[in-house]
Amino acid sequence: MKQAADGTGQELASRPIAVSTAFDGSEKISDARDLARTFLTDLRAQHGLGV
Repeated sequence: MKQAADGTGQELASRPIAVSTAFDGSEKISDARDLARTFLTDLRAQHGLGV
């Protein structure tokens, strides 16, 4: 699949960009939100993708 921040159809990366983690149930919801926020911030900064 091709995705592009500017609509030109250029690939953003040669493979899907993803993040994952496992929570054992004792973490706060804020830990998951922090992970998501960091991932999206990095995605925007490193790939120029508006999220």
